[in-house]
Amino acid sequence: MSVMLFGCKGSAGSDQEKINPSPKHVQAVIQKPAFDRADSMRFEEFFTQLSHGSAFNGNVLIYHKGKIFEKSYGLADFQTGETLTKSHLFQLASGSKPLTATLVLMLQDKGMLNIKDTVQFYFPDFPYSGITLEMLLSHRSGLSNYMYITDDIWENKDIPICNENILDTLIQKAPNPYYTPDTRFNYSNTNYFLLAAIVEKITGMSFESAALKYLFQPAGMDETFIYSNMKYTQIPRVALGHNAYGRVKADFYLNGVTGDKGVFSTAKDLYIFDRALTRYELLRQTTLESMYTPRSPFDRRGKSYALGWRVDNNFDDLVIYHNGWWRGYRSYFIRIPERDLAVIALSNTTKGSFIKVAELVNLVSPLFKPMKNPTGKTTDEKHGA
Repeated sequence: MSVMLFGCKGSAGSDQEKINPSPKHVQAVIQKPAFDRADSMRFEEFFTQLSHGSAFNGNVLIYHKGKIFEKSYGLADFQTGETLTKSHLFQLASGSKPLTATLVLMLQDKGMLNIKDTVQFYFPDFPYSGITLEMLLSHRSGLSNYMYITDDIWENKDIPICNENILDTLIQKAPNPYYTPDTRFNYSNTNYFLLAAIVEKITGMSFESAALKYLFQPAGMDETFIYSNMKYTQIPRVALGHNAYGRVKADFYLNGVTGDKGVFSTAKDLYIFDRALTRYELLRQTTLESMYTPRSPFDRRGKSYALGWRVDNNFDDLVIYHNGWWRGYRSYFIRIPERDLAVIALSNTTKGSFIKVAELVNLVSPLFKPMKNPTGKTTDEKHGA
């Protein structure tokens, strides 16, 4: 099979200039009351201990009922010794999925699509019937992960492969799905690149530009953008992704695929996103409630998946979260809307084990009763993004 080799849409030129973070916002600060001394010390001790063991290097923001804890730990570049600041940008990896899901649901609220539609409604040549956008959002499509076929079909790894290339490959090669659609949960990055491709189809814009116009700008996320080129080290104020040995992770051809990953953001902008969701500024209340509703039965660990969010029922209140891991980055985004709580941690190193969801939730343990089933087992995806 022959595949055209060229850069991804929106990854260079005037389109990219529009999505680079604006310098006028670099010094912006969040004017919120701080936590009391006991809470602040508990947060500080937790992340300081992790950072001293090199298991965490990054930025943290914790919000609860109008109070903010925000701090940076470590370096943006291990080789030069550049110190991290609150304005540094991190690749969210699979932490991009809640943003993709929100964008899709915003377009539904605008009448531009319907998540009950099938993929074939937008791409008639798509070789899999009966797969709806809702199944993509909830990882119930049964489709295999595109990452397992790209090495064989993409010859020049110095050029990024793009969403349209993966879509063409699925249409032409039709790899066998893992399961019949809507029979079970199966996490697959294929679902979210397809959602990005559908957004491009209905808006007539690159996914980068559509996200900027319909999500990032309305939410006030001035420092957030999607990057699909292979020059991420040139992004202003980027915290470079590092492997477990402290070396910068080289750019990678799969960075051209977006929707499942590709968002660069700050802890502050994710806090702004959390506030915009909580205030129903982005989605209708009924849409937001549907977004948080699990689409698969809770597993033995008390975990399930809704629309773009993982959900955990081990606590008195439903914990809504998403972690990410990709090319030297880890991200943690935990929300408990009933408690008006958000915990955001962005790291640019993959040294050490993942921080458990239970550990981050229990940082505010005085607000919660003991866990029903404190397994604390991480649910990060084995294969990244």
